[in-house]
Amino acid sequence: MRTLIKFLLRFKTLFFFLALEILSLVLIVNHNQFQRVHFLHTSNSLVGSVFRLSNSVSDYFKLSDVNESLALENSLLKERLFYLEGQLSSFKYMPTFESDSSKYKLITAKVIQATTNYRNNYLTLDKGSADGLKVGMGVVSDLGVVGIVCSVSTHFSAVLPIINDNSRISVQVEGKTHSGTLKWQKADIRYAFLDEVPLYVSIAKGDGVKTSGYSTVFPEGINVGVVEEVRKKNDNFYDIKVNLAVDYNNLHFVNVISFIHSEENDSLQMKGGSLDD
Repeated sequence: MRTLIKFLLRFKTLFFFLALEILSLVLIVNHNQFQRVHFLHTSNSLVGSVFRLSNSVSDYFKLSDVNESLALENSLLKERLFYLEGQLSSFKYMPTFESDSSKYKLITAKVIQATTNYRNNYLTLDKGSADGLKVGMGVVSDLGVVGIVCSVSTHFSAVLPIINDNSRISVQVEGKTHSGTLKWQKADIRYAFLDEVPLYVSIAKGDGVKTSGYSTVFPEGINVGVVEEVRKKNDNFYDIKVNLAVDYNNLHFVNVISFIHSEENDSLQMKGGSLDD
């Protein structure tokens, strides 16, 4: 207490001066309209600056939550974009299916799992029998043929892609009438091999390879790839290396081809088989 009194006595002149300054300021502000407005403007600016600084500090600590929210929103937008790209791929195939619109329809599905490093690779789709999918349906992307549905549950399905050792698809070189069988040889997911094409057919590197249409799985003319290399297999047939159109490492959405009259066709084939017996 004694120390405080000594401190006040020592600086009494300073304190007296500050008291007079404050009193003068109060009198000026209260009795002068211009000075009052100027004082309020200055004080508001000072308070505003303090609040701005406070908000900046608060916003800085909220950045983590904001970034997390933006990341989630970005993820949802990307998912929506992939979905719309998958929907648009249906329209890319409309010219191919336009003439057969009474025979075929497309069911868009998302690829939720895929293998590319095995001898027998598979894809899993997020659509199943509840969505109209059946075993034996063809599967395409916006680039070309993907494979054939080989197993179906209520809400999911498995696809046997071209890059599976058991895959066999009837194709033909564009502009040619002779068809052959496309097979994968496990070496590279970018390539498959076409055989059963006779040597008298003129084949060159860069020729397009399309579906033959000799089944109800794929309509005629769907893109499969391009001829990469042509070799003589034996005295009768070529061994044709095909650069596949589909990139299996970057496959997000596909379209499953539904043959509208498949049940009628299957019934007819069963009757034909029974006649052969």
